[in-house]
Amino acid sequence: MEIRPLVRNHFYYKLGDGHSASTWFDLWDDFCPLINGVTPRMVTNAGFSLTSKVADISENGNWKWPATWNSFFPNSLAPILVESQHDVLQWKDRLGKLTNFYVGTAWEDIHPRDGIVDWYHLVWFNHCIPKHSFLLWLAIMKKLKTQDKIRRWDLQQTLLLCPLCELQSDSHSHLFFECPYAKEVWFEVNMKADLHQQSTVWEDIIQDMIPFSKKTSIFSVISKLTLAASVYFIWQERNALLFKKRKRTKEELVQVVIETIRFKLMTFRFKNNSRVERAMVVWRLPKTLLSTNSSS
Repeated sequence: MEIRPLVRNHFYYKLGDGHSASTWFDLWDDFCPLINGVTPRMVTNAGFSLTSKVADISENGNWKWPATWNSFFPNSLAPILVESQHDVLQWKDRLGKLTNFYVGTAWEDIHPRDGIVDWYHLVWFNHCIPKHSFLLWLAIMKKLKTQDKIRRWDLQQTLLLCPLCELQSDSHSHLFFECPYAKEVWFEVNMKADLHQQSTVWEDIIQDMIPFSKKTSIFSVISKLTLAASVYFIWQERNALLFKKRKRTKEELVQVVIETIRFKLMTFRFKNNSRVERAMVVWRLPKTLLSTNSSS
């Protein structure tokens, strides 16, 4: 009910016999709905009903309404109805094209649109691991429920220490990647990815990676997989320790991240060049992954 005003202008009748489309309230021509040009009292005084169909006001291409109404709808032509055809309710997309109704089409036409953020390609790309990208998206939006976020709901709550290092309060900026545990994992993995990131400041890391995030080179893909996997497994490790009291060593977590990226790379096909050959050695990938038909 709340979105009725939003979708109403997208439902449009392609007229046939005129027995289904509402005269006053449905869209079946560019000057509709007619109720915007007349009042309910004018409708009933002219001998029509608010439930009238288009066939009730049009005959042989002429209006049945009072001639004085023509000034309310200038340049409007009465529809030519075809008795052998039924009215068809269709969807008018945001470009004004009539199509059959599909949920996907409706969603594309009515959902709010913002400008594409500069980090879009860092998160969503053809070779991403969806669950990793989803968590990275939450992290970039700073929507992960670290203790500093939770405290906004309850100012009396004492901030817990970071489960990974137990040195500082649990917070987004601390977890990515100022925490000594998370920092060592991040540095180990990004060195293997040839990123050579020295910063532990979240915003700096994101800004440093944005310039090459649109590229499809092996370096760009591995870098993006590395960031997403690091965020995913550090968050997972933090939660496992916080809620299950289970902890892996930094070396174990680094290995998990690296092997996850390696297994993902095993599903690719690569063009043969010097950077690819180096990556195949570093990530222990078989030569069978080389292909002249790949876009990677």
